[in-house]
Amino acid sequence: EDLRNEILLHFKREAEQVRKQVNGSVGVKVLSDVDDTLLSSGGSFPAGCDASYPSHSVYPGCCKFYNVLDNSWTKDEPSCNLVFLSARPHVYKDLAEDKSYQTFNHLMASDHIHSLPTLLPGKLTSGVKAMLTFRFMRTSAWRDVGHDKYATFSDFSQLYPEYDFVFCGDDGQGDLLAGQLMLQSNAGSSLRAVMIHQVLKNDTPLSMDSTDADMESLLGEEKRLIFHKTYLGAAVDLHYLDPALVSAQQVADIAVAAVEDFDRVRIIVSEDWEERLAETEENLRESLARADAVLRQKGLEHKLPLLRTYAQVTQATELLLGDLKNEDGDDDDEEEWDTSDESTFDT
Repeated sequence: EDLRNEILLHFKREAEQVRKQVNGSVGVKVLSDVDDTLLSSGGSFPAGCDASYPSHSVYPGCCKFYNVLDNSWTKDEPSCNLVFLSARPHVYKDLAEDKSYQTFNHLMASDHIHSLPTLLPGKLTSGVKAMLTFRFMRTSAWRDVGHDKYATFSDFSQLYPEYDFVFCGDDGQGDLLAGQLMLQSNAGSSLRAVMIHQVLKNDTPLSMDSTDADMESLLGEEKRLIFHKTYLGAAVDLHYLDPALVSAQQVADIAVAAVEDFDRVRIIVSEDWEERLAETEENLRESLARADAVLRQKGLEHKLPLLRTYAQVTQATELLLGDLKNEDGDDDDEEEWDTSDESTFDT
């Protein structure tokens, strides 16, 4: 323990020198939950509760949001500033971790996430306890999971005192509690913001008890705890809080990515998702209007993408597929004509 403390003290002293040299942090490490934060759980227990978005689908604009926050990342240099803080515990032969990294590799291969992330697993005891007691304790069952996530953040942040941090989670399990504890702690001084994705519909989010801390005094004037329904909305709020984290131009970039991500999902889902995706469409449309206001305030001439309706997206997809089918048919006819022509000359 003494040796560990000496090492951490050395890290802290060196980081103080580095921060003085660069007049701030060397970058931002993004710590994020996975289920209902990066990917929708589809409402599958115990992963999460969000049944309003297709299971295993990336939320619109989420990955671009991570990319923007990782402000020291470059393609030419290896980095690992994207860190997933999962409630899923380490189990026999890294089975849970292997499944997660298969997902991460797929997201990298499809150009969703910008770098291969690190995964910090949860603890088996608190995870199993939450699963067994959720039926009668509801969101309170995740209290130990929230405290475990806070403890993991606290330990991790001590290893990288030269960095700042942003924590992204959701209000379905223990992330809100964990984020509040992070902001309240000494380690929270380098925590630039806590972003909470609102997915809970029919329950009360687990948060700090009123006896632990008053919400207003906890947040202070900076209001570093941000609730959001879309990652574009989160980007707008974070821009107003700290433009150094998300610039107006980056808000526009996230808007483009969010619309593309949402269209991609609407193309592949079945028709029965039209009504279920209406709320996401409405929230994203509202966020686009707020993003447009940011650009106008900054005097930027950037036309944001048009958010089409579900019917417009499916109609455009059908037309495109029809055109491609016709082109393939024309090519086949041309190949058949050429073959026939060559055989005539051979004869």
